[in-house]
Amino acid sequence: MCLLLIAWKMHPRYELLLAANRDDHHARPTAPLDYWADVPGVVAGRDLVAAGTWLATLADGRFATVTNFRDEAPSIGLRSRGELVTRFFDSGLAPDAFADALAADRSEYAGFNLIVGDRDQLIYASNRMQPFAVPLAPGLHGLSNHQLGTPWPKVTQGLHALRSLVDSGQETVEPLFDALREQKLASTDGSDPLPWPASSGPFISTEQFGTRATTLLWRDHADHTCIEERRFAPLGVPTGSSRMCLS
Repeated sequence: MCLLLIAWKMHPRYELLLAANRDDHHARPTAPLDYWADVPGVVAGRDLVAAGTWLATLADGRFATVTNFRDEAPSIGLRSRGELVTRFFDSGLAPDAFADALAADRSEYAGFNLIVGDRDQLIYASNRMQPFAVPLAPGLHGLSNHQLGTPWPKVTQGLHALRSLVDSGQETVEPLFDALREQKLASTDGSDPLPWPASSGPFISTEQFGTRATTLLWRDHADHTCIEERRFAPLGVPTGSSRMCLS
């Protein structure tokens, strides 16, 4: 269960604030955030099984991120959802044009949520939604493994932290790292019918499955872009971090 939070044209300094937790099996081989030698300009972590990624950016302002959609539909024989991110960069298309082109192939993938953006547009697409793609207006947006805006507890908690940072005008992004490290929900009455880990806190810490990385991407109004990844082993043990400023 992953978590994605976005503040788009809401902060006095940052045009874009994106905070994400990637949750996966700890046994799945993964490369840390870095420049990709085979895809010039791309900065991302990498899934070494399918060679794709969950979040990537370029210095020109384009970025893309994907989460799985929680459903029971079979995924055997379908294309890796991680390729959707690099497919956007390879296309050379604007976000809305890319989503239009992707619509014809949406059934080739298991359920996904995809957000693609540049300096001018932010587009959300999902092959479990009608219409397939919609533009996102300036504002706060939260996403896990269901449709954008579904009020899962971790999404609601994360958006509250993002709102606090935006409203305060703080220029440090450290509070977002802190918010995505929370393992418990801020409040719950115990009536949430969602199964674990959909009803978990933002950060998942177990032996076999959990939050593998927290990544923040931010771009200020002067077009300076930075990305930072903090990585974790089983039980949430920190294993390293990478930070790059691209422009």
